[in-house]
Amino acid sequence: MASDLDEIRDRITWCGNRSLVLSAQIDQFISSGAYQISHEVDPGTGDGTYFLQLRKAVPTHFRIEAGAIVHELRASLDNLACVLAIRNGGSAKNTYFPVSRSLAIFENDGLKRKLRYLSEADRKVIAALKPYDGGNPLLFALHNCDLTRKHQRLIATAGGIHQFGIGNAAITTLEMLQTGPITTKRQPFARLGKGTHVDITIGIDISFSEPDAIKGRPVSTVLRDFTSLVHSIVDLFD
Repeated sequence: MASDLDEIRDRITWCGNRSLVLSAQIDQFISSGAYQISHEVDPGTGDGTYFLQLRKAVPTHFRIEAGAIVHELRASLDNLACVLAIRNGGSAKNTYFPVSRSLAIFENDGLKRKLRYLSEADRKVIAALKPYDGGNPLLFALHNCDLTRKHQRLIATAGGIHQFGIGNAAITTLEMLQTGPITTKRQPFARLGKGTHVDITIGIDISFSEPDAIKGRPVSTVLRDFTSLVHSIVDLFD
């Protein structure tokens, strides 16, 4: 393994470890009574409705911690570009790992300016990663997430709703309703026809609110994917 990548690998390991800690904290928060399920029966029709609501605010430090991990991962890529420039006898000054808004911007601002001190071979490897919007969705999401982290919210979402219904009547119904972010306001998420008995299990997640590429995806899953991505990119230059 290339010794000049040791610090970058340590940074990635730190991100992976902090992501595990944050994931455990999120699980503890959810299991501590963060949300409530209730139901009502319509006295006229006998139909029932299940409601979901958040009882505790999502802790601010979750957002801070997630933002710090995202930033460190993105910064590790810039660190990688600097190491590659020095390997080639160039300067780390004004050297960055470009993730651009388009292919045209990458070819101009990225290859010609930010990566100008890298060897041609290393520049080709980075270009093959398609580090621009529409080329590498996960890499662009990491970059975009870092840009928005200062004002990004984390939201509670219903990550998985599983049901098994048995009806006393000949025909029963179970309608799962579309749910967005879970708030302190009661939201209906399921309606049951008269005579339906149902066992419902709900998985609650803390998810990113933006950017669009990761909106609604669990924080723990996204951070794991980002960490694996950065690790795989660094491995290309070992």
